[in-house]
Amino acid sequence: MSTSQININGESRDVSGLSNIPSTRDFRSAWQFNGSVIEVDVEKAKPIARAMVNKHRDKKKHAPFTVDGLGEFSADEDSKSNVDGAAQAALMSKLASQPFSINWSLHDNTAITLDADQMQAVGLALMAHIDTAYTDARTKKDAIDSVTTMDEIEAVLATLT
Repeated sequence: MSTSQININGESRDVSGLSNIPSTRDFRSAWQFNGSVIEVDVEKAKPIARAMVNKHRDKKKHAPFTVDGLGEFSADEDSKSNVDGAAQAALMSKLASQPFSINWSLHDNTAITLDADQMQAVGLALMAHIDTAYTDARTKKDAIDSVTTMDEIEAVLATLT
């Protein structure tokens, strides 16, 4: 008959003799034995939680964003580069008192035409969208840095939406 073993930091133990085995492996590298209990070292868990926040931040900054009156725009890397370039071209056209018009595909592939003011509004909305993702992540990482328990870390991570 074989037994299930768990190895933490090179020490293997029979699972049947352990309690408080975490339900997920998210913080596996922060686990430690304390007698027959598996605990999560909060200080080792913090960088793991921060990385989870960063992953969520990156997902949010690449999510579509909405510009009131215009629609929903894509925010993947190519789209962000296109918005940046078009917003700069719109500004240069305005500074040179030249007309500006650009055909654009929204996130749902609907085609629209934007003038200089609208294109600049899209550029500003994109920057606000990205700033919100970073500000939210910074707030969560600051909260993680100040916690003392895994319950508090899990409470912060539960706010990732």
